[in-house]
Amino acid sequence: MEFYELQPTDENIRETYLKNTLDRNSDMVGFIMLLNSRERCCSIALDGNWGSGKTFFIKQTKMVIDSLTSNEGIDEDIKNMWKITNPQNDTTQIKSQITVYYDSWINDNDDDPILSLMSEISINLLNTDVLKCRKDLKNIVKNTLKTILDILTNDKFSKITSNMRSKDILLDLKRSKKIKSTIDEFLNSLMGSDKRLIIFIDELDRCKPAYAVKLLERIKHYFCNDRLTFVFSINTHELQNTIKHHYGENTNASKYLDRFFDFQISLPKADLDKYYEAIHFEDVNTLHGVTADAVIKYYHFELREITRYLQTLEMIQPYSYYGTRHAHHNDIITRVSFIYIIPIMVGLRMHDPIKYENFIDGKDWSPLLEIIKDYNVSRMLDSIFTNSEDTFKDKSISINDRVTRIYEFIFDNDIYLRSENIHDVTPYLVKDLKNILLQCMNLNVQS
Repeated sequence: MEFYELQPTDENIRETYLKNTLDRNSDMVGFIMLLNSRERCCSIALDGNWGSGKTFFIKQTKMVIDSLTSNEGIDEDIKNMWKITNPQNDTTQIKSQITVYYDSWINDNDDDPILSLMSEISINLLNTDVLKCRKDLKNIVKNTLKTILDILTNDKFSKITSNMRSKDILLDLKRSKKIKSTIDEFLNSLMGSDKRLIIFIDELDRCKPAYAVKLLERIKHYFCNDRLTFVFSINTHELQNTIKHHYGENTNASKYLDRFFDFQISLPKADLDKYYEAIHFEDVNTLHGVTADAVIKYYHFELREITRYLQTLEMIQPYSYYGTRHAHHNDIITRVSFIYIIPIMVGLRMHDPIKYENFIDGKDWSPLLEIIKDYNVSRMLDSIFTNSEDTFKDKSISINDRVTRIYEFIFDNDIYLRSENIHDVTPYLVKDLKNILLQCMNLNVQS
């Protein structure tokens, strides 16, 4: 196996769209048409777990919109994929829209999000085909940023914004209106009379709480243009924790966020089989791969977790042969250990470290019985047990009981010390199998 992680590079963004690698193109069409239908200032939250591919999705959305509305000609490959995915709507139905991507996480060391966001908008737009022909753009950007910077660095204004209880409410309002009008004039000068601006805000839930809150509140307060759409790529649960960390645990974070988002949309699930193919997981139908696939599905691993999980298994696999080389080829315990138990141990350690410790301490074998419910896993183990040369081929013993006895033999020291149980389980024995499995998990077995 040779894995690679799908990093959101320009090349990967384009190729995975053209190949529909994650089977999200239809969902993206719906999302783009939603953005296309907006006529007023709008804020949308795209909700998904960490590692689920939110950055990929919004960057692909931006790429498609840019390609279909470019002044320098439509990308024919993207246009053709759009037609395949969305035969009812041609590209002429997409309104002229300017898009900007803002990674809030890499900017959260800035003092104030306004200047940071405006700077990022300016940098994005100066490199955009849509506005390359605008010779006055650099001067507009320069003057706008200077005006905002002057206001933000003004001593009186700084004191007021840092202390909202200031008695000089009139001065506060004047400064606030000045920032709002400056931003509005800047956006209108960019959009002209016929364009909309879509700003994709990514990684907000990873920011420092103070910055995340300030960014939301600055956008709500100062960006009110009717031709403006914000798309926030977030993990709602984590962002709610950020809000509580900033305002206190008793804060109703859900209601707080409702102030900022007009719509909340869940990121669609990726097609797992297509993702396996994209990351070159070609062993899904092997004995080892059957268990890995079941673990991924049972623990609901996101895309980034899947790659890390499979890469860990790939690193462990050569070491796991250490144990099998020292065992008889019919040693059922060793075979089940490396085909079934090791993939579960890796997944369990990623998903729940505390439960993993209980598992290896001989206190909880439930993960083995949970994964065995998968049809393919159950069928695989039944085949292994049926073809063994020891007591495990006895059909009167259930698969659950056989797996439980193997777990007890490996991880329960009391049972391990009872010789009659050892002989009852298998005629072949790898001594200290638990230690070998843990060495494999730590990747330190010496061949």
